[in-house]
Amino acid sequence: LLWTGHPRQVRCYARGPATIVIESGCVIVAKDGYLDCFSLVGERLWKQPLSGKGHGSVALGFPGNVQQAD
Repeated sequence: LLWTGHPRQVRCYARGPATIVIESGCVIVAKDGYLDCFSLVGERLWKQPLSGKGHGSVALGFPGNVQQAD
């Protein structure tokens, strides 16, 4: 990741503990009912609400790449 020295602070859409997966050139962050996707240099690519799901601990997974924050 190349976020060190980034000219601006990178923020997720929601607050709280995060589950983070790096996959296919993207940093995907799940926290408090939202997904944020960033490029490897910290540019937001998209955000997605989880429509009533994803509050509390969230697991994110791709084949061979699964993360769970507690």
